[in-house]
Amino acid sequence: MRLPALHILTDTKIQSRFSHFELAKMAFAAGAVAVQYRNKSFDAGQDLEELRAIATLAQLEKKVLIINDDTELAFQVGAQGVHLGQEDGAIASARALLGPDAIIGATVHNLVELSALRGTSIDYIGLGPVYGTTSKVTGLPDL
Repeated sequence: MRLPALHILTDTKIQSRFSHFELAKMAFAAGAVAVQYRNKSFDAGQDLEELRAIATLAQLEKKVLIINDDTELAFQVGAQGVHLGQEDGAIASARALLGPDAIIGATVHNLVELSALRGTSIDYIGLGPVYGTTSKVTGLPDL
């Protein structure tokens, strides 16, 4: 699978006007190739149905769905990839579960974390925070 150059992240913490599904649908309609489902308060009882709808939409539109933080969930809904933070699990484990064609990304905050990814089967990195953010409290300095 070709790695999309840009991922649109869905988030309902920063804004609450649109649901994750509505954000994904708008992103795909506007030409986005990939959407990263980012729900830091995911609750299977409340959110799984919506996520399955996004996965179905991505499949129908021939677009890419990446799940933030949760390899098992990515596997469960048939997403094309997963994006892992520093504490979200090993890249090798994600690759073993999702397969050789899955897109696997990771967040790094500094050169030490970047160097630790050498020799892994990572497909892309997210680097940050570049500027201060209210979406996630990291305690890390801006780059």
